[in-house]
Amino acid sequence: MEDSRTEFKLDLTKKDKDFKAEIVAFLNTKGGQILLGVDDSGKTHKEKIKEKSNYWNEILTNWINDAFSSDARSLIKIFANETSFKISIEEGQHKPYYFKNGDGFNGKGVYIRVGSSKRLASDEEIKQMFISHNQIPFERINIPQNNLTFNYLENYFKSKQIPFDLMALSLKDINGNYNNAALLFSDQNPKISKFAVYQGVTVEIFLDKKEFEGSILKQLIEIIDFAKLLNRKKVLISGEPSRQEIYDIPKVALRESIVNSFCHRNWSFDGEIKIEFFDDKVSILSPGGLPKNVTLESLKHGFVSRRNQIIVDILNKIGIIENYGTGVGRIFESYSGFHKEPEYIIQSNFVKLILFNRNFTQINFDVKRKNSDTQKSVDDTKKIKNDTQKVKNDTEKTIDDTQTKENDTQKVIYDTKKVENDTQKIVDDTQTTNKQLDIYSRFSKIIDLMSKNPNITISELQKQIASASIATIKRDIRSLTKNKNIKYVGSAKTGKWLILNPDFYNSK
Repeated sequence: MEDSRTEFKLDLTKKDKDFKAEIVAFLNTKGGQILLGVDDSGKTHKEKIKEKSNYWNEILTNWINDAFSSDARSLIKIFANETSFKISIEEGQHKPYYFKNGDGFNGKGVYIRVGSSKRLASDEEIKQMFISHNQIPFERINIPQNNLTFNYLENYFKSKQIPFDLMALSLKDINGNYNNAALLFSDQNPKISKFAVYQGVTVEIFLDKKEFEGSILKQLIEIIDFAKLLNRKKVLISGEPSRQEIYDIPKVALRESIVNSFCHRNWSFDGEIKIEFFDDKVSILSPGGLPKNVTLESLKHGFVSRRNQIIVDILNKIGIIENYGTGVGRIFESYSGFHKEPEYIIQSNFVKLILFNRNFTQINFDVKRKNSDTQKSVDDTKKIKNDTQKVKNDTEKTIDDTQTKENDTQKVIYDTKKVENDTQKIVDDTQTTNKQLDIYSRFSKIIDLMSKNPNITISELQKQIASASIATIKRDIRSLTKNKNIKYVGSAKTGKWLILNPDFYNSK
């Protein structure tokens, strides 16, 4: 079966880049073996091995001599007979290894082994390979910055009454050059740490989040203090004189885990230390895997890693580190008697430690969540009820507003109509008045003409009143006669007009 140290290949060709990548992946990881003439199911094809053994050997020999960089000739060995063909590959010491593709470094030819398969190495992983190849530890590599300040670090030393000297602390060389460790302890440190508090056991709901910056000493102390505030305790009353206090996370485990994340992380990696508090656990992640040849078991038994020695020495000097080399062991010891021990997740690019909450019970959490869900349902129901009432009120208001608008509109229409009617009445009245004035004027004119010439004829009257027709004059005379204002006496030829109402005439 294929695994992280074994790969099956049925065949290879002279231009088989995939096969070269498999070799490179073993060189860059933990070494392993490639079995040629074996298919993916693990079946060995002996006839193919017998037939192609010499051909494969020739190709591989050429590759070993010229296809890889760095030089891998001493790391790759071929073991072949009539029934098996094995390529044994040791882990290289001069990483990154890659297969050549023209002159110069071929970043697309750098592979690593992950489980039972290979993959291209990331830029960060390639960077780490170059750093590991450099014999100078990252923290001791000089940096170009020369304007660093160390106010926080110096004040802390003074508070502990410890002499502060950058050269004595290995943060500065005799030429005045700072190194990476100095940058990390300086006030200008570009690395930050992140802290998050979640509701429940997942990352769905944030309760709080913070970022810590500045000197790594400042970050470390502030994070420890903040974590202490969040580490709740349960008090057990057992009848004994002294009560028993059980913290969610053992105090020693919480503190040591945070300190270790700063002491043993790979500071050449990009990324932040991340501390996350959940109801059931605390998660602490630090960038970079374990140092070479260091395992979790060795750390449990007090093995001391030499990574970040300057950082460790300074933290030890000022009392941040307690009982150097015993931290991981004490973390596990603090969980003695609890059904879950701390859990480490170790990868090439990070280490995550999970500390379980000793006071957390799934039943209580489910009840709490159910109560929370019930309260949420009640709140949602109230909100729906309120929203419904609001919609109802808004609807009623809309209806009222609409009715008001309709009434107002009707009133406007009514008022407009009234204005139109009043206007029409005025027009009609005016017209009536004008008409009456015209009639009155003609009546006066007729009576005036008759008084001056009692024998005047209708034709003569019409000529004198040009605006009126013969018919209008006749109608006016009938009206005046009917109202006893005038009277015609005598025959049609010799008769004359008498004025019966001189007041009408005089009032004109």
